Amino acid sequence: MFDKMSEDTSVLQFWVFGYGSLIWKPGFSYTSKAAGSIKGFALRFWQGNCTHRGTPELPGRVATLVSDPNATTWGVAFEVVGPQQTMEACEHLNMRECSLGGYGTSITDFHPLDDISSTSVPVIVYIATPDNPFYMGPAPVESMARQIASAEGQCGHNVEYLLMLTNFFHERKLYDEHLFELETAVLQILKERNVVVSSLMNHSAHHLCSVPELEHPESPRLKRTSFFSSNSLKEQLLPISKETSLPKPFMDRNRDSKEGMAKDLKQLSKSKIAAVAV
Repeated sequence: MFDKMSEDTSVLQFWVFGYGSLIWKPGFSYTSKAAGSIKGFALRFWQGNCTHRGTPELPGRVATLVSDPNATTWGVAFEVVGPQQTMEACEHLNMRECSLGGYGTSITDFHPLDDISSTSVPVIVYIATPDNPFYMGPAPVESMARQIASAEGQCGHNVEYLLMLTNFFHERKLYDEHLFELETAVLQILKERNVVVSSLMNHSAHHLCSVPELEHPESPRLKRTSFFSSNSLKEQLLPISKETSLPKPFMDRNRDSKEGMAKDLKQLSKSKIAAVAV
């Protein structure tokens, strides 16, 4: 799948890995996408959310990653190519994941699901670590399930978030013990409460502009935390080089906003990045 290299090495090109709502609602333009996995990370519903899937009074729980050398996390990688897609993706993800979500950036290798050649490509991945203000950490499955079953934010119910994610796994016959335990527990709670699941699943098609901060991209808050200014974008990103090797996974950084993303994209743009067609 990743055996065709980009012909123009001056083109800005990088990949973003989504393992939560980015899977079904990336919110930015992209050239191609592929389902697959990253290794060395385990998916956990340990990140709180007070905007998209909860409120400050009743925060929801959404996915993050924790370091685990024996684990695999499944999701979708999105290929972003060119200045326009790059600006759109960086501004959107900075606001959605960093400013509102409390996530920092890291880089690791992505392995496509349907690629028999075992070729990998470096991707940017967003990880919420314990030092961010929204981090909730581990809890008993029943406790997390109750929170998820009760929380709702401006992008929809927390149950919808969980079931959209489990649906991605079910459709591809993938398995994640933590995720499926939560699904079972939440569905049991809804059954006990006589709540019809379909009544909580009516927001996934709504555009993210239903969130005020996304509807007004010129707000001072977003200007302060944007990754790039249009004048400095080309200076901060280097052309793709075919000679350098892939970066190794790492967890020693919890970068946020402008500095972290700029460094990560420089590293990606110096890496051997392939073009994918799906």
